[in-house]
Amino acid sequence: MEITINILISVLTGVIAGIYSGIAVARMSKFEEIRNQIKRIILNIDFMYSSEQPKILPKKDVSELLFLSSDFYALKHACAGENTSKLLAEVNNVINVPPQEFEVMNKTYSEWQETCRNLKPNFRVIFSLKPWV
Repeated sequence: MEITINILISVLTGVIAGIYSGIAVARMSKFEEIRNQIKRIILNIDFMYSSEQPKILPKKDVSELLFLSSDFYALKHACAGENTSKLLAEVNNVINVPPQEFEVMNKTYSEWQETCRNLKPNFRVIFSLKPWV
């Protein structure tokens, strides 16, 4: 009888731990998916410099960053959402008024990529015990 109770407790504990870790992995996976979409948008921005006015050519619609920022807010990753909104504002400013020097644009572009890589999830949300956050 005692062995049956121990097996039942072990199975129940394993199931609960599996469900909890599955939820945490799914939340982290969703965060990474959004962050990767942001990286793709930034990496698809080309810039050309010639003797004329410099040209910034986004291959994808940069306004998508607004929706991705909104997704972060909806998933309660407020800091990542705020940083994505700031990134959108910076990108739009540079597209509208590109820097006159290639080195400045190259540095700005590198900063955008670094911002994407440094977006951090809210780990309280990732490891929350609530099944739906």
